[in-house]
Amino acid sequence: VDDDDDDDEMRARGCMKHARRTSPTEMLTPNVVSLWYRPPELLLGAEAYDEGVDNWAAGCVIAELLKGVPLIKGKNELDQLRIMWDVLGVPKMEQWPSLKEMPSIKNGSISIPQQKAYVSSTASSYSSLPSQFRNLSSSGLGLLTNLLQYNPSTRWKSKEALESPYFHEMPMPINQTLMPTFPTRHGK
Repeated sequence: VDDDDDDDEMRARGCMKHARRTSPTEMLTPNVVSLWYRPPELLLGAEAYDEGVDNWAAGCVIAELLKGVPLIKGKNELDQLRIMWDVLGVPKMEQWPSLKEMPSIKNGSISIPQQKAYVSSTASSYSSLPSQFRNLSSSGLGLLTNLLQYNPSTRWKSKEALESPYFHEMPMPINQTLMPTFPTRHGK
């Protein structure tokens, strides 16, 4: 299956919009996503990015739907990073080699704190996600973990996320024809 076909299907369902492709050297604004859903690369000043910013936001929204409250609810960009590091652990250079090239890291305005370990039985012992989502299946936790990867190049794309076994677990979603409908109020 072609990625473009998957994207067309997602747009047809109203799940995503078509973003203009940019060159890797084209400068973009880092303020494209609401603060609580903004990925680390934008918080660290990246001006070139891709659809991974939306996949990070999707991970934040899924976590919020599961918890009933936002996962990372910062008051400003620095607070957002601090909470992100508390929830997901501090990013490691080995996992995100281009971290040292992020503008805010490179210019010294933000420094990465020391790693602190969480008590966890998972390989990702630096994340508190397993303890925050104790009732979530391993495939659900995998979905969150892969959408909330610090490194944009290893973060799941929409196709990978949609293929997650989590979406095939019980309870299954209700058939769309059985969903209630409400009259529209547009144009009044």
